[in-house]
Amino acid sequence: MSFLASLTALKVLKLQDVDNLPTRVPYLASLTALTALKCQCWLEDLDLPRLSGSGNPPIFPALEELCLAHPGPHLSATAMSHCRSVKDLELVLPELTWTEWDALVPLNNLERLHIVKGGGLAAGEPLPDLPALRALTALTYLFSHFYYPLIAQLPALRELHLQSADDREAPGWALPPGPWLRNLEHLYIEQGLVGSIEAVLRHATRLTSLQLEGCPWLRFSREELPLLMGLPLRDFKLDKQLRYSEYALPSPLWDEESLWVVDGLRAGLELRAPHGESVSCEIDV
Repeated sequence: MSFLASLTALKVLKLQDVDNLPTRVPYLASLTALTALKCQCWLEDLDLPRLSGSGNPPIFPALEELCLAHPGPHLSATAMSHCRSVKDLELVLPELTWTEWDALVPLNNLERLHIVKGGGLAAGEPLPDLPALRALTALTYLFSHFYYPLIAQLPALRELHLQSADDREAPGWALPPGPWLRNLEHLYIEQGLVGSIEAVLRHATRLTSLQLEGCPWLRFSREELPLLMGLPLRDFKLDKQLRYSEYALPSPLWDEESLWVVDGLRAGLELRAPHGESVSCEIDV
């Protein structure tokens, strides 16, 4: 693998299925020479080079898209923090520690972040506030398999996709208010325990797409119908059926007040269509 060091003009790199390498040290060292790598770097079962001490040069100084899939027990957070040009980052990890979260802070060009299966924190482990993450003012898209309370501190989010992400929360928990709602336009919650999105309805005034699938504990109050109708919604989907849960599902699945709200929402959104607005409304009861 030492030949990588000679590919100084390489723009795209994808390495996977390299478990049989006799040693990874030469490979890791050669990565630091790929200073022209820009378009994409995908490393599976491999990590970034480990850095030590100070004065390290940037890793992949031109790289815009980086994916690290199963890099090892713990990510080389120090090296990741040196990938300063990265705009799109995907992490496929068994867990994401707070040290690794903190390593994202220097990535001030980061626009899109995908965290896949990053929910391996031990039960009862405290969730610290990392105010430095508020510095990620370019981060507009987040996909995560784990809900971190610090998500509510991300100021520039426009699109958030949470998939089976709230296992640490109690069934029926409420999404919190916070800076994350100021610019939010698309919210997709899939297979969740969430029970209330009132904060979203009150503060995410730019929301155009709201998709809630597999959320059996979700409830709406009558006071929330005017909030829903006040949003610039163009796409609304609600399906409370959950494929699997370790908890007993609420019975009945739909309460009368929630049914009243969604019926009113459906009728209100249908009235927007004759005015030339493109509106999609799908409610499975």
